[in-house]
Amino acid sequence: MTTERAIARRRIRQLRRIGVPQSWRRKIAKAQKWKCYYCGEQMHKKPRGTNDQKQVTLDHKTPLATGGDNRKSNLVADCRGCNSDKGNMDEQAFLEAAAE
Repeated sequence: MTTERAIARRRIRQLRRIGVPQSWRRKIAKAQKWKCYYCGEQMHKKPRGTNDQKQVTLDHKTPLATGGDNRKSNLVADCRGCNSDKGNMDEQAFLEAAAE
């Protein structure tokens, strides 16, 4: 018997395997003028692999775990710090928590 939770986990694994094209990261960050979507701070254009809190990362506004997908409309460029703080929250929940 397949449960809803098992179906959701399978869907998330499939979306992660497909992934997001690497070229989108730079294009989305450039469209945002290299500013974090959440905090508005200027992000560094450093290559991946550095442990810099202002390094560009891609984030799902609606996380895969809660039904989001890998479409460009669901992706934003954010700094590593905001991405880490946001975790699996959706965009609205994170912005409300950050405002407190």
